[in-house]
Amino acid sequence: MWDKFIAFFAQRHMLANLMFIGIMLSGMYFWFATNKEELPNVTRDMVRVSTSYPGASAEQVEYFVTKEIEDKLKGLDGIYQVTSNSGAGSSSISVELELRRPDRD
Repeated sequence: MWDKFIAFFAQRHMLANLMFIGIMLSGMYFWFATNKEELPNVTRDMVRVSTSYPGASAEQVEYFVTKEIEDKLKGLDGIYQVTSNSGAGSSSISVELELRRPDRD
């Protein structure tokens, strides 16, 4: 089957060249007609920090991990609110940024 296909275009080299040029030109057209952006402007107003401390109690995670991270985050500019949740062996901290706060618009 492939032998017949190759033989067809080998005998009609002008048709093969025209098809190649047509595919290249249409590819170039669609490349420039498609909207694209290398570095899109993405803004996030919420960041979540999850930590793992295997084998530790909730109190140890709260004192040694969560409190330390909260203290460092509260000293940064641009942070609206920090909320946290500590459990046995893990903690989750949500940081709300001051990007689109209604009181700042």
